[in-house]
Amino acid sequence: MRHAHVFTAIMVLIVIGTAHFAAGQTAKPAARRAESAVLVRVDGQPITQADLERLFKTRRVDLALQPKVRAEFLDQLIDFQLMLRFLKAQKIVVSEDELDGQVAKIKALLPESAQGQLDLKEHGYTEKILREELALPLMWRNYLTKIVSDEQIAQYFELHRAELDGTQVRASQIFVKVADLKDPQQVQQALTKLSNIRKAIEAGLDFAAAAKKFSESPSRDKGGDVGFLVVGGGKMPRAFTKVAFALKPGEISEPFVSPFGAHLCLVTDRQPGQQLALEDVRSEVMQGISNEMHAKKLQELRAKAKIERVGE
Repeated sequence: MRHAHVFTAIMVLIVIGTAHFAAGQTAKPAARRAESAVLVRVDGQPITQADLERLFKTRRVDLALQPKVRAEFLDQLIDFQLMLRFLKAQKIVVSEDELDGQVAKIKALLPESAQGQLDLKEHGYTEKILREELALPLMWRNYLTKIVSDEQIAQYFELHRAELDGTQVRASQIFVKVADLKDPQQVQQALTKLSNIRKAIEAGLDFAAAAKKFSESPSRDKGGDVGFLVVGGGKMPRAFTKVAFALKPGEISEPFVSPFGAHLCLVTDRQPGQQLALEDVRSEVMQGISNEMHAKKLQELRAKAKIERVGE
């Protein structure tokens, strides 16, 4: 099962298989020493510069962009290590035949070295690292198969039916920019401003009039109207769409934050989707359950782990 927060065999196949590395290119001794520098320790287990460089390489991140995504990529490496250790502790295994097949596909796509032999080290890999990266999503899939019940699947389907059957909601927003979403004070100021606007709307101020006066989005010219939304449509941030689908026509949300700023959301219309049975969308249901459980499990693992950022 593919998951946004774990390395997948498909990602490795596509990225490594299409990446170009100069034949015969080797690291100088000083570079090798730098790559072995420990950046983070997770319960004593090191994550090194070499691990980070490998991730940059497989994701084909330009050198100029690497400082901007460094923290995010380190978090991915931390999550990978935490989840791999957890699944091993649960004694979740992957068929060696299945894993061998994935490894063979990768090796078939890697170009040979100048000497005409395949060398994983040229691509930042050892056999062990490659097998672990390919094994993790398969282990997570097997873990889910073991613990997710039919009742959980049915319950998720009922709770998220509107997101799965093509239901559309029409929404309006009042948007307030936040210069730095990592600054709690700035976020709180935006939420307080929207809370006061919401109180004024409850007291009789028209939402569209409030949007034209206070919103900092181009949609203010339409009274905040952003049109019809579908889940996964990409028209609005997922955080906004999620809130919108939880509202009934005429309801206004509490102020909330998305990756772009702070919002108030008003749902003005709702159009039901097609009638679907669980089996029609079982794969989507399992993906949704996987996403939720993966995020929750990582939160638990991070809370218990000792994470030392020694090379920051």
